[in-house]
Amino acid sequence: MRRFLDGFYPMRVSMTVKLDTGKLRIIDSAPGDQPGFTVRLQGNEVGYDTVFEGILTTVLRFDCVQP
Repeated sequence: MRRFLDGFYPMRVSMTVKLDTGKLRIIDSAPGDQPGFTVRLQGNEVGYDTVFEGILTTVLRFDCVQP
């Protein structure tokens, strides 16, 4: 977060999480899809690429895979 006078600079954030183990699976992410924020869920990979101003808080939830 970069503050400038009474606002924030726009920032670009890209994130990708790839699960190389079969012991975890992705069950949820927040925020969900919305204008300017698209979540990619593909198999064992989750990620996003966004431009925002202010504070960005994201949550990824995982669950253990039972054998």
